[in-house]
Amino acid sequence: MAQQFDLAHLRVTGNPFAIASNVEYWSPKGIGNFSVSQNGVLVYRAAFQSVTQPLWLDRFGKRLDSVGEPGYYAIGRLSPDGH
Repeated sequence: MAQQFDLAHLRVTGNPFAIASNVEYWSPKGIGNFSVSQNGVLVYRAAFQSVTQPLWLDRFGKRLDSVGEPGYYAIGRLSPDGH
């Protein structure tokens, strides 16, 4: 979302409007995955929208087993105890 900003009075004006859709967002911390450069270029990562299935693969890419249930996954990690 964006909204005009009045530099003279240091306040927003007008109505907010969407400038991108489907931006990846992490709700526990209220963080959107985007950045804007000084010249106004916006870059963002799109949110995942499809169900995936985590897999165990061998070093050659051969499927060994599935992990957990199909769902919406972004980043996976192994715990120090290997689970």
